[in-house]
Amino acid sequence: MLVKNVVRVCLPILGWIRSAYWFAVRPKTFGVKIVLTHHGRVLLVRHTYEPRAYGLPGGGLRRGEQPIDGITREAREELGLILSDPRALGTLFSDVEYRKDMVWVFTAEVDEAVLVPDEWEIAEAIWWDPRTGPSRPIGPMTREILDFFRHSRI
Repeated sequence: MLVKNVVRVCLPILGWIRSAYWFAVRPKTFGVKIVLTHHGRVLLVRHTYEPRAYGLPGGGLRRGEQPIDGITREAREELGLILSDPRALGTLFSDVEYRKDMVWVFTAEVDEAVLVPDEWEIAEAIWWDPRTGPSRPIGPMTREILDFFRHSRI
């Protein structure tokens, strides 16, 4: 329990250090995000290393990893979820958080709302009704992706 509490305190500090590095270096990053839906609700997560705002499941691609493999891995690692048929929505280019980010965006409908979040990486996971506001702010990249998602469905 003590180790878990120490890690929970240190991860946000490491997140701030990462942001300072991004500010100084402005790296190119490649990642994946997924908009998971269940009966009209969207899954939002609060990562342990970014505790101030909600985001979407996903993360960075490993060297040589294809985006579909990356999102499948991230869903399994972060949520204990085996994706059966993720659908590619497109690619988003962003300079949010001082980096040049290329993000492949996917979506999938899940049959059950029960997930098994990795407690080391996910502090909270909620099924959010887009017609209401969440209890915490939504991060800037997540807002961009949700706008992208809404427009792709029109």
